[in-house]
Amino acid sequence: RIIGEMSAQAAVKETILGVQASKAKWIFNLGIAAGIDPAIRLGDVVVADSVFGYTYRMKLDGASPSGADLLAATKAGQYFAVSTRARRCIEDNINHESDRYQRWRESCAVDMSRCLSHKDRQFLDAKNLIGATCTLRTGLIASGPFMLNSVESRQFLRTTNRLTQAGEMEAEGVARAAEELELRDRVVI
Repeated sequence: RIIGEMSAQAAVKETILGVQASKAKWIFNLGIAAGIDPAIRLGDVVVADSVFGYTYRMKLDGASPSGADLLAATKAGQYFAVSTRARRCIEDNINHESDRYQRWRESCAVDMSRCLSHKDRQFLDAKNLIGATCTLRTGLIASGPFMLNSVESRQFLRTTNRLTQAGEMEAEGVARAAEELELRDRVVI
């Protein structure tokens, strides 16, 4: 099932409807995220070991908070656990099949290069935003409604929790739905 709208609320609704309709035993959330950890490069894949819904209990008017409002938003947040079993399985495959993982890393980078114009590739290389290979990482993903439109919010989330790898807008909703459906140990984000 595809979530057609960008928001945690839409993710909760669509995840619950999808699981109920299909009787799914696992929930996988795949999407595009902003790198918050400076080591993240374009094309890297981050698998969540937990999700921080940083505006979970706060009502927002749609505007991106800043300053004291941003601090209040993060204090209103909630952490959600995700499947440690699935994450360990992914990490074990990386460790035990290093040749396969290395081939994946190289082919992802080649495929991504094919999608970029020469000018875009030069720009990304100059800014050190793209690596020679893609990397699979595990870590904290922050999720909330103002992640992608504010450099200040990304920097603040990184200083609030230095373990934050990436941020996006739907993971909180998927994690919340998994909790409601009692599938917390079967969600991969």
